[in-house]
Amino acid sequence: MPWLSRYAAAGFRERWLFCRQQTRHSCPSGHGADSVISFKGVDAIAMSTIPEEFSAGLAHHQAGRLDQAEAAYQSILAAKPKEGPVLYLLGVIQLQRGDRAAAVPLLHAAARYAPDTAQIHVTLGQALAALGRLPEAFAAYGRAVALGAGDVGLLNDVGVVLHGLGRYDAAATVAQIALGFVPDQAGMYINLASAQAKSGKPALAATSFRRAAVIDPNAVIACHNLGLLNAAAGAHHAAAQAFTRTIVLDPAQSDGWNNLGNSRQALGLIDQAPVCYRRALAIAPTLAGAAGNLGNALWRAGRPGAAAACYRAGLQVDPADPSFLFHLAQVLYEQGAVDSAITAYRRAIQQRPDYAEALYALSAALNESDRSAEALPLLRRAEAVRPIVAGTRPRDRDAVRVLIVMAPARCNIPLNLVVDGVTHQRFFTWVFPGMDPNRTVPDDFDVVFNIIADADAGIGYLERAGRLLTGCTRPILNPPQRIAATARHRVGSFARGLDRIITPPFWRFGREIIPDFETLSASCGGAPLLLRPVGGHGGEDMALIADASAWRRYFESSTRQTFYAGAFVETQSLADRLFRKYRVIFIGGKPYPYHLAISSQWKVHYVTADQMGEAWAQQEEARFLEQPESVFGAAWPQLQRFAEAVGLDYFGIDCALDAGGRVVLFEANATMLVHVLRNAPPAQRQAALRIKEALDLLIGAAARR
Repeated sequence: MPWLSRYAAAGFRERWLFCRQQTRHSCPSGHGADSVISFKGVDAIAMSTIPEEFSAGLAHHQAGRLDQAEAAYQSILAAKPKEGPVLYLLGVIQLQRGDRAAAVPLLHAAARYAPDTAQIHVTLGQALAALGRLPEAFAAYGRAVALGAGDVGLLNDVGVVLHGLGRYDAAATVAQIALGFVPDQAGMYINLASAQAKSGKPALAATSFRRAAVIDPNAVIACHNLGLLNAAAGAHHAAAQAFTRTIVLDPAQSDGWNNLGNSRQALGLIDQAPVCYRRALAIAPTLAGAAGNLGNALWRAGRPGAAAACYRAGLQVDPADPSFLFHLAQVLYEQGAVDSAITAYRRAIQQRPDYAEALYALSAALNESDRSAEALPLLRRAEAVRPIVAGTRPRDRDAVRVLIVMAPARCNIPLNLVVDGVTHQRFFTWVFPGMDPNRTVPDDFDVVFNIIADADAGIGYLERAGRLLTGCTRPILNPPQRIAATARHRVGSFARGLDRIITPPFWRFGREIIPDFETLSASCGGAPLLLRPVGGHGGEDMALIADASAWRRYFESSTRQTFYAGAFVETQSLADRLFRKYRVIFIGGKPYPYHLAISSQWKVHYVTADQMGEAWAQQEEARFLEQPESVFGAAWPQLQRFAEAVGLDYFGIDCALDAGGRVVLFEANATMLVHVLRNAPPAQRQAALRIKEALDLLIGAAARR
């Protein structure tokens, strides 16, 4: 681009043919050809041999009577077909009518017959740029400069074309040259910043946007783009400030509202983000991105039905965007509509065959439906596309990089626990049968978190995760080999020597050798027995078996292949005849109470416990959450010793207290759910938030080991 050196030469101001009073700053979305045509300097190029007709045509033209002007110019061309200035003005008329395609041949002809007229090349370049013919436009501008043309407006046009050609460093150079002559032009600083951002210089771009905002405090585009740069750098507080300034300057700026919602969500202000997205959609109902963002925010806030409606609305606006189908499928999967989720995942992959996240998710859904033969090829496709996918963005640029190792099946720590909140940068990788045996964990992560948590359903995945992490030099949270030791029938070994903890005995067996009921119940101290399938959670297919006939009927009705059976320990309160189940989460060995469920039924679940709507029950739960030592007494310190024996960085227990105040341990594993429920009592919600904060702190501490 040697001709650009003309702009930097001394005395350039004296070579300007004419000077526009306002600099265009349409970069990167517009082109200079949209500017108003100026007739200044026409006399310098209009040396017609038919001056009377030319003067009449020019008068019509300047007065806006385009049809009369065109007729006069055509009359001249009938006699003098090679009259370059007249061809130029006919091209200008076509531009004024909005027909750039018709203007270009006329301007080309004008340039051919009047090759030394710089203004013709300038206007030709503008028309070509507006048609997207950027290389030709750049060449036309070059010829104009070679002929001595030049002003800040032309520099802007050149910069726009360079930006469109992806020559961002050159575009930045053009903007800097222009600023040497007009240092107070906010628009040119915006052009410079846009080019700097595109060329990978975000810090310089931010400085240029700030300078533009100082020159013109009402420069909306400068505020908005500064917010985008801050958001990309993880500086979400600064981004939120910039987006707030954007919508103060222009309350109808839908992108500003949308991005303010993104920043608030990144800052963990989940309840505030939907307000912003709704404002964006009220202004621009077809802003599909805002619909998707609103869906994500509602999903994270525990409103999957409303989230699904947003994703469907986004599909109506932009049916070609597979991300709406992907997120809709995730919601459907979470709600248990596995077949519908599979259909949505397949549609997303049809639209984007290399959609790695959808490939992984579809494989998990197929595994859930016992269709592992269909799932395996998808996993291999996903691994070939991207063995590691990026997850949530951090709050700041120095955030810890965490690699999450997981399985494509329901045997992981619930994802909401490791995804919600953005204190750390999350990345995900999956292990599966047939995975690349030579795959290793890169060294560019600060910590690895294995979330394969089910020692029963995930045993094969745990073995593969162990091989993947062999030789890993980074700290590993919840090492796979430690998870494998938390199978239900092995947990009792961790409580040896702890007299305040009871671990009822459990036996694991397969359908091929079903124990005799009488013999097994005798070894457990008598009937009834607890019976459940291996890998089941949430009380799934769990039954209390009182006699041999019920024992036989259970196996006749079940399709499962392996089972746990164990002693049922009476924990019903003698005072009120109610059952209580406590959940405690251990993070770094420290116990955090999560919830207390109180029910009249022996099978106790928090969300269905029939007593939790009572004020007294919520008060009792609050006491446990705020002062667990007063509830558990001497058993509380023994729980910490139990956690030390388990040796996991994150896990939980479900338990009860017997009449003597001893802990009756139901299970201990890392699959425990932790949800910040929207309608939960304040004490329980705060308890969940404490757990999430503690886990984030644990990850940060592990990265500093």
